[in-house]
Amino acid sequence: MKRDELLFEVLLGIIIIIFITTSFYYSPKARLVPLVVGFISLGLVIIQVITDAMTGKSGQKGEEAKFFQSKFIYAVLFSIAYGSALFLLGYYGSLGIFSIVATRYWFKEKWGTSFIITGALLLFSYVLFVVVFGIELYPGIIPAFISSFLIEE
Repeated sequence: MKRDELLFEVLLGIIIIIFITTSFYYSPKARLVPLVVGFISLGLVIIQVITDAMTGKSGQKGEEAKFFQSKFIYAVLFSIAYGSALFLLGYYGSLGIFSIVATRYWFKEKWGTSFIITGALLLFSYVLFVVVFGIELYPGIIPAFISSFLIEE
């Protein structure tokens, strides 16, 4: 294992531990999701460190390194686009758009299948967060702006 890979994984683990620690300051209802995500992420980082140490992975070379470098750029652009959509359209809008894009273009599903999967995912998210946990998710700037004109207070 390369030293920089180990350093990155350890720093990621420290960031996740800080994330878990700060989630304890939230109200009991709000801390549930960050704790679940945090502990799962910490477990995955620990598994990655152990796996890398056992296999003695020494990094990629040549064509394989270029492939992973292009995938990294693709992942960064996807994260920026999803973050922007989340900010503008809210949780449900961004989840709907990106799940349709993922099922239609990456997994090569038909339009009908993409809409069924997206609908099931949105319904599951709504039931889980709103009905079970009682947590309203971020509505987004554009839907909030539009609803301010439609709903008079």
